[in-house]
Order: sequence, then structure tokens, then C-alpha cells
Amino acid sequence: MVTYVEISQVLDELVENLQETTGLYGPAIDPFDLAERLRNSVLIDPTLPARGCRRELCGGVSSIVIAPDDRDERMCFATAHEIGEQHVANLCDRLGLSITECSERMREVLANRIASRLLVPNPWFRDIAVETDFDLFELKQTFPFASHQVISWRMLDVETPTIITIFDNGQRYSRKANFSGRHEMQSLEQHAWKQCRQDAEFVDVSRGSLRVQVWPIHEPDWKREIIRTTLLDWE
Repeated sequence: MVTYVEISQVLDELVENLQETTGLYGPAIDPFDLAERLRNSVLIDPTLPARGCRRELCGGVSSIVIAPDDRDERMCFATAHEIGEQHVANLCDRLGLSITECSERMREVLANRIASRLLVPNPWFRDIAVETDFDLFELKQTFPFASHQVISWRMLDVETPTIITIFDNGQRYSRKANFSGRHEMQSLEQHAWKQCRQDAEFVDVSRGSLRVQVWPIHEPDWKREIIRTTLLDWE
């Protein structure tokens, strides 16, 4: 079984090689520029049912095709994901896995993780995250092509035991951790989230070994809160 940490290490190596190949370095990497340097054209197709795919063009040339979106970050991620798809086999080989051993779902997950690393690459993310105390708003300024969500998922790639929880319009959308065990919402997390949602302001609270940071990503008709929970001990 390949561990999360092992995959992270190999991802860093893969992305570093892509940066060396293209001469395009972070912290802010434009995925459209990256695709061009990898000899991939990017086409926008409003009829595309999915966010992105690869399409064979005349003369055996392939292109990345993405759907238009009001949010630039979504189109950036779709493009980065398709670049990631091209390198999943390379990633599996580096991990000592046969591509046939990887399910379609696993290949999608790996492509997503490559995309996240392309948009929020190390060592810039690791260094800046530590310098800013993992402030999501400051990180967004440094990595403008990535969404707040993508940046928050990257926080799971640090060694500190971390849980990322996302609420959309009052409903829990996702909750992921970089360690095993019980991950039920704790009372401190619930209180911090409700305070952030009500006041639309950043919340940072601690109790014992538990620290909770909550950022409001609020728009007129849509409210998202992203929670970063870090801990020394967990029940």
C-alpha cells in the first residue's frame, strides 16, 4: 500500500521535472502557459458536458478541451487536470505501480493531485504557508490560479495532523484528513464555524492541543467556509 506521504514525495519530484522541462517555475504557474510549453493547445468548447477532456484533432494532434466557466480557477484546474492525466502513468511508474493496477477512480485522484501540485507547487507553498501561518487569504494572493479549495487541500500535504472541512451555504460539503482515526466534528470546530459564518470574519481559536482556523469565502448568493483543524492529540 502506497502511503499519502510517499505519493506526496513523488509528486514533488514529478512537478519539479515538469518545471525543469518547461522552464516555467512557481510560485504562480499559469496552466495555459504550461500546456503550451508542453506542446498542448487548449480549446474552449461550450458544448462540452464535462469540465475537460482530451480530443484528437486532424493529423493525429491532440488538444486539451475545457468547458467555459465564470470562475477562471475552475478552467485553470480543468487544464491542469488534463495535463495531470498525461502524467499519471509516469507517476504510477515512479510509485512502483502498474497503470493496470490503478482503478479509473485512482487515476482521477492522482491526476487531481498532480493538478493541485502544478497550481500550488512546492517548495513555494511549504515555505510561504509556514511564513504566513497557513493564512488562506495570503496564500491565495501568492497562488492566484488556484481556488481557495485547491489551496486548502494542499494544506493536507504537510506533516502536521490536519483536517480540512468545507461548508457550502450551511451544509458540510467535504471533510478530509491526512491521518487515520475518528474525524467527527468537535464542539470547538462547530462553534468556530458558526461564528465565522455569522460574522463573515476569520476565526482562529485553540483549546488544549486543538487549533481551528476558519476563513469565510462569502459572495452575495453563495457562502463557503473553509476550516483548517490542526492537532497534537485526537480522540
